Amino acid sequence: MRGEKLSVLMGPLDVERRGSRFVVQFTVTLGGGGRLIPEHLGVYHVESAWLLQDGDWRCYSANWKHVL
Repeated sequence: MRGEKLSVLMGPLDVERRGSRFVVQFTVTLGGGGRLIPEHLGVYHVESAWLLQDGDWRCYSANWKHVL
């Protein structure tokens, strides 16, 4: 990415149990000092769904929305 600098800051996690699965919501702030991907910088709301499978946590769904 030729000297591009990206930073990622995650907000607090909100974890909700739904039976044997968990839904996790949080915010992610993407920052940077370059020119290649400025349209993707900003704040995102993320919701992911997780399931314990064979002793490992697996994300089976993830959605995000650009909020700022």
